Formats: sequence, C-alpha cells, structure tokens
Amino acid sequence: LQFDGDRRALWTRVLPYLRSPVKKTVCVARAELPKLDCCCAGLTALAQYTLIADGKNPVYAMSASEYRRAEMSHLVDEQEYLEKDSLIIEQWRYRPKVLTHDQAVDRLSLYLALRDERDERIEAALGELLEGVKW
Repeated sequence: LQFDGDRRALWTRVLPYLRSPVKKTVCVARAELPKLDCCCAGLTALAQYTLIADGKNPVYAMSASEYRRAEMSHLVDEQEYLEKDSLIIEQWRYRPKVLTHDQAVDRLSLYLALRDERDERIEAALGELLEGVKW
C-alpha cells in the first residue's frame, strides 16, 4: 500500500474513521500478571509516556480472547466493583503486544482508547503523547 502525503497527515485524515481498541473493561481482584499476555494501558500507560500522574488502580490491556482463556484458567478473578486494590483490565479487539516493544501499549492505540475522555489533564497528556510519535 502507498499513501499520499506524510504519516501525520494520513493519521489526521483517517482519525474520524478509527475507533477505540477497547471492547470491554473489567475489574479484577487478582491476576497472575506474569502469566498473562498483557501490557500497561489507560492512565498507567499514559503516565509512562507523559508527565501525567498514574491512576489509583493499574490498567492493563489484553485481547478479549486471551482474557477469556485467562478467566477459564483461573488466572484472573473478576469482581463487580472497583476496589482499592483492584486491577483494571481492558479487553481489546486485537492483541496489543503486537504493536509495541515497550511494556505499555503503543501510542496511537492508547490515543484512540482515551480520546473520548473529558478530563482536561488527560486531553493535555494526549497532545503530549502524540508529540512523541515518530511520524
């Protein structure tokens, strides 16, 4: 495939057609993280890329199918409500580790996952996040 213009212009042009990779978000009381095919996401990942403070509960991303396997293998214990020691797991439409070499999800996917947040701090951090993209 070949595209006209530079990568930043392409991103701007297709952005209205792109959707969040997050299918569902769940709270878990316990997760065997080393055994899970996951990486940091949400505010946890945004804090790694920008100066924003991390959220109270760590956020991780994994594919929805991988989450179902983890649930069946008892590697996660889902809970109904978010508590002080809970983890947040985002079930993504695709395997997030495919697009990153870091411990956090890639910048563009993270932007799509958080772009509808109406928090001024997050909006500012998303601008900073895109500045770090090597177009």
